[in-house]
Amino acid sequence: MTSKHRMAKVLTLALALSAAPAFTAAADQPNTLTVHFHATVDQDLGDQITARTLDGDQGALVGVGFDGFGKVWTFSFDSIATGDYIGFTNGEDSLYPTDLRYIKATNATPEVWLIDGDPRVFAAPILVNPAQVTSHNDDGKAYLQLQNVANYLPGITFATGRNGYAWKGLAANTLNVLTTYYKGNWVEIAVDRNEVAFSAAGTAPTNSFYRNWFYQTLTGYRGAGAYEYYASFDWIDRIYSVGTLVIGSAGGNDHFLLPPLKVVYDQVMPAVTPESVGFDSAQLAVADAYLEELATNPVWGATPAWASMTVGIARHGKVIMEKAYGYNKQYGTTNGGDAVLLPQAQWQPTTVGTLFDLASNTKMYATNYAIQKLVSDGLLTIETKLADIPGFECYSDASNVYSGFMDQTYAPGLGKNTVTIRDLMVHVAGQVPDPEYGNYSRAGAGLWYQTTDYTDRTGIIEKICQTPLRRNPHGTQEYSDVDYMALGLVVELITGKTLDQYMEDEFYGPLGMTRTAFNPLENGFAATDVAATEINGNTRDGQVNFGENPPGTPVFQRNYTLQGEVHDEKAYYAMDGVAGHAGLFSTVGDLSVMMQVMLNGGVYGSRQYFSEEVRDQFTAWGGTGSYGLGWRLQRADVANGGWTYFQTGQGRGTYGHDGWTGTLTSIDPYNGISTSVLSSRIHAPSVTGSTTSFALADNPLTNRVIQNMALYSAFRPNSQDYSPVAGVGSVSGVSVAHATSEADVIAQLPDTTTVTDSEGGVHQ
Repeated sequence: MTSKHRMAKVLTLALALSAAPAFTAAADQPNTLTVHFHATVDQDLGDQITARTLDGDQGALVGVGFDGFGKVWTFSFDSIATGDYIGFTNGEDSLYPTDLRYIKATNATPEVWLIDGDPRVFAAPILVNPAQVTSHNDDGKAYLQLQNVANYLPGITFATGRNGYAWKGLAANTLNVLTTYYKGNWVEIAVDRNEVAFSAAGTAPTNSFYRNWFYQTLTGYRGAGAYEYYASFDWIDRIYSVGTLVIGSAGGNDHFLLPPLKVVYDQVMPAVTPESVGFDSAQLAVADAYLEELATNPVWGATPAWASMTVGIARHGKVIMEKAYGYNKQYGTTNGGDAVLLPQAQWQPTTVGTLFDLASNTKMYATNYAIQKLVSDGLLTIETKLADIPGFECYSDASNVYSGFMDQTYAPGLGKNTVTIRDLMVHVAGQVPDPEYGNYSRAGAGLWYQTTDYTDRTGIIEKICQTPLRRNPHGTQEYSDVDYMALGLVVELITGKTLDQYMEDEFYGPLGMTRTAFNPLENGFAATDVAATEINGNTRDGQVNFGENPPGTPVFQRNYTLQGEVHDEKAYYAMDGVAGHAGLFSTVGDLSVMMQVMLNGGVYGSRQYFSEEVRDQFTAWGGTGSYGLGWRLQRADVANGGWTYFQTGQGRGTYGHDGWTGTLTSIDPYNGISTSVLSSRIHAPSVTGSTTSFALADNPLTNRVIQNMALYSAFRPNSQDYSPVAGVGSVSGVSVAHATSEADVIAQLPDTTTVTDSEGGVHQ
């Protein structure tokens, strides 16, 4: 067969199939992976695709063909078992030809569908009834009634009613609102205004400047019914995180919904364009300009307006934005111990490589990861009692020492020996929030403790065992650093390694995280690599004094500007910088990798760190408040414990943590998004009369809710809505642009090509 006639036959087949596609498995034997690929333009690269298992076994290409969706490859493996990770690269993808993606096999013949330039992986496309696809005002866009989407995506439900809270400045009970629920997520649509709010839960901002980001204008229209609503196909993608596709043919167009599969992205890499992962470049620029203004314009707050901040956002393993603002250090300390604003020439500019003191985010990106691995490896269970861990036998009421502010009001006999790993992670162990071990004036002689050797943990374990409980265990939830101090020590006792060494060996090193460390000044980093924190050590500008021991001998207390040393007092004084609750320093780039491990279900870089089942166990609701096992959650039933930081556009099921120094991380599995906001809100003078407030408190840039809102404001479809008359793509090496009719397609073909349409007509 000549190339010309083969091309004609292939195009005839493609046109015929596109009119009534039959998406069936190409594999007719077990242990095969079938990959379908739809591309608008054929790059004529040959069969540039590979397949492999997580263990590195290469699949053999045993078949290549075409169907109504596009090109089809079939790979054979020696064995595929349920639960195996099967990966592939698609060198014919125009944007991500080297992207290695894995799916978890549910049977011996997994099958996936890909769209050119889209890093997602889909299950079999679902053909939409053409009678349900509409247009509106001759705008050339395709629409589908949301209520009809539920026919194709089981689990979608709806509620109708008036707005229960002020909507973009409008009073409550004034708008018709359609709420649609899917996979625990919800979206509210003001049907008469074409405005949408994501997971608002009645907490939408009232400030007119910010609420313009929170509410987005979607492409849609209300139908004949009061709550009958039609959305364009790209907004259906945004609302339900489901793929959409239009394939043209001589007789019309076929419109598809593609349910996404869980995907493991082998590496985090830069996005070629924000639009390729559902972000709008223009709105990203708006958010960037806003953050830059806050960092530099004293109109917004104190002078200097801001010390240091970096933000990062990624979706589907693609970094969309990493940006730095402000300066690592603007204050210094004189020989007399007074902090002063440095001359501007001495300010140290922040970069995306700047390390930040993560504070309580250490609990997640060190201790939680370690415990998740230990549980996955069968070395620990969350029901294990702390007192049953060898080395913590002293953890009982009999060990209580009543000293300093922990006097007899901390009643004896509360049952410390019943506290479990779960209790510690959910913060229901009854621990005092902050025993202030390093502060003699607060801890008193019995519980005061400082050390300069974190390799010897006998002293701090003893003090934790001696610290009385504040409440009965297993009951009231109260956030406590002691919970994670103990958990970090549990990791060390089980593994025989210090927490920093264990994390470097098991996570940071293998993950390629070169800018994450405890005690960075002792691990190859200069002070200028790190964002400074408090400007007068731990004195709150002289308002806090650690006392004397013995009388006349001041207890050691830092009074200089902190840069590269952990701010947290317990982590620094009582644990020498390596602790389970605080002490980790990192960057937005390294955190993107760590968060992708969670989104991947414990897999990254062709290595499994913990199981997907353990990931799901730790991010499930812990039974009280807004906690999973350590992770802070945005729950579907927000009235019973949703977390305010995650009510700015994130999908329900989002989890993450914050840190007192000014850090916030969020992981949104519904949308496949991770964000990090790393700042140093405490690099500023303390507010007189307060030991918790700083001069930057009134600067909007200290509000991490607003920063996440700024990033999520750009998560929206780009301007290229699907047209109901989108044309046919190329097949078999003939590059054809999108067109509005078969005639337009034929006009773009080479003059020597003969094409037979689906009705048998011949064109030359």
